[in-house]
Amino acid sequence: MLGIRIAILRISKGWSQVELAKRIGVSASTVGMYEQGRREPSLGLLARLAKELGATTDYLLLGETPNSDPGAAPELPSLSVRTEALMQLLRSTMK
Repeated sequence: MLGIRIAILRISKGWSQVELAKRIGVSASTVGMYEQGRREPSLGLLARLAKELGATTDYLLLGETPNSDPGAAPELPSLSVRTEALMQLLRSTMK
């Protein structure tokens, strides 16, 4: 789920994997591996990802927002953005 959340937030900002990679100091293929769940970021990179994506590490790891009502769903980008993120992940895993 971490990878899906990264992809959703990246796409909601209109960034490519290359753009996010530049912002956090890794290669685009590393971002792709994070999004596909084939690799996990270090704690330092997780913090940088959260900062660049405007999220918390709790959201990236657990899907939880700070001080949120436990029964409330976290704010998510629109359904079309989430769908596009999932489609991109599917396409990248089929290569």
